[in-house]
Amino acid sequence: MAKLLENEEVFVGKARVEMQEAMGTGEPLSFVAFVVTLPESDEFLHKHQKAKGVTLYEWAKSLPELAHPFARLKKAVAIAAEKEGAEVGILFETQRQYVLFTDLPK
Repeated sequence: MAKLLENEEVFVGKARVEMQEAMGTGEPLSFVAFVVTLPESDEFLHKHQKAKGVTLYEWAKSLPELAHPFARLKKAVAIAAEKEGAEVGILFETQRQYVLFTDLPK
């Protein structure tokens, strides 16, 4: 994964602190990527393709490990804006599970 830009590092750092406080453990959270999610149906964007005026969205139900990892927040925000109900999240990983932070400023 590409090195985070300065503004992205601020979002990721704040999200990490909030998630660790909410979890109530000292377990380290490793940043995985920015992802696009449909929170209402617990789906993660797995594949996004544009060709000849057609856009294909492929979603993975309840499987964050299959989410397409976006290296840049700006790109994830642009893709999420194309799909009604989609949100950008920051995906973290612990030794046992994935943790998703979606309380990003709009």
